[in-house]
Amino acid sequence: MKEHRFISSFNGILNSTLSLVSVILFLISISLIIFGIALLVEGWDRLIGSDVINVGWEGTFPTLLIESLGSIAIGIAVLDLTKSILNAEIAEQTIMDVQERARNFLTRFLAVVIFALSMEVFIKVAQADIMMAGIFGDVAMLGIAVAAMLIGLAVYVRLSASGEKRKLRLTNS
Repeated sequence: MKEHRFISSFNGILNSTLSLVSVILFLISISLIIFGIALLVEGWDRLIGSDVINVGWEGTFPTLLIESLGSIAIGIAVLDLTKSILNAEIAEQTIMDVQERARNFLTRFLAVVIFALSMEVFIKVAQADIMMAGIFGDVAMLGIAVAAMLIGLAVYVRLSASGEKRKLRLTNS
């Protein structure tokens, strides 16, 4: 009886923590999206020569456009991560295999991380000048790391899918 009470209280704490993390990630994602839209408006503002909004961001129109695109895309990726956490929380309440839940969450989480890092590579390459030749090594290493993570995720998905097929064949036999 004590163990059951401990497990139920632990599940309550875990669900509360997941809900809190989801709210924090949601606020971060909305902030990133709003900031990206403000950068986009400021870029268009500078292009037409008016001064409606001033975020205080330095750069030309293409730089602001790239920064706004990156901010909005990363905000959407964080929003997707929030959705994944909430889906994992909801899936825990339904009948779903623990391994399947973990696999789905890990796949979505890594996809969001890979997307955010690849957007960072895109932004850094687009911002780089010939004068900033030293940054290309760092950006190249980050790009290689993103590619390695993508390959690792693909291998993981492939191996887990083949494991599921084997599991289904064993249960159907």
